[in-house]
Amino acid sequence: MKDRHHANELRFQGYPTLRISGNDLFPEDAEEYGFSCRVYQTEQGLTGWPTILERLRALAGSQAAATEGKAA
Repeated sequence: MKDRHHANELRFQGYPTLRISGNDLFPEDAEEYGFSCRVYQTEQGLTGWPTILERLRALAGSQAAATEGKAA
């Protein structure tokens, strides 16, 4: 990340941000983007690190459902 302008271009929501193929695993609408610390909502409350495995499972499930819907 070069600067705040670059953060805005990338819609970078703070650290840590996890992306796959440029897509944020935990997208949120934000008014500003930048270098701040990011928190995530989990079953245990707010935390500084997301529940990655659960999110990947959810994304895989929604992708499978979308694929099945197209095949029907």
